[in-house]
Amino acid sequence: MATAPLDPVHATERQVRLAWFAALAIAVHALEALIPSPLPGVKLGLANAVTLVVLLVDGRRDALVVTVVRILIGALLIGTFLGPGFFLSLAGGLAAWAVMAVVRPLWPGLLSPLGLSVLGAAAHICAQVGLVYAVLLPNPGLLHLVPLLVASAVATGIATGLVATRLVVVFH
Repeated sequence: MATAPLDPVHATERQVRLAWFAALAIAVHALEALIPSPLPGVKLGLANAVTLVVLLVDGRRDALVVTVVRILIGALLIGTFLGPGFFLSLAGGLAAWAVMAVVRPLWPGLLSPLGLSVLGAAAHICAQVGLVYAVLLPNPGLLHLVPLLVASAVATGIATGLVATRLVVVFH
């Protein structure tokens, strides 16, 4: 179903809102890079809360834009652009976005932002482990870490989902 194009005023408002969300996600991404990680590759992922809010409030296309812009500019700011961390972040971010964007319309009202966040976090870590296994470390021993990493993803997904739940009320 095609939607009517926005008039110039609403189009500008939408672009400003999208830029504001992208800037917020970039700032959170950069701040989180300063926090030491208890396990390699494990972070709270609060920048993903911004993606989830945009997905719920503005839709999947805008959420994808915020995700990609956050990862690109965030990597440039923290010095990981085109390094392994960049590609791991990109794989995880796109996987999380894809799962949340696909699942949300399938079960409207059944999955809260918390549930979507947990699914997104699990997809995020699975994509990262898959990329590490396929490209960097094709060692079956890596797969023994998957239960611990998925458990940490569930925990961080819950925290991120709680933040997103609060933010959706503010921005909706």
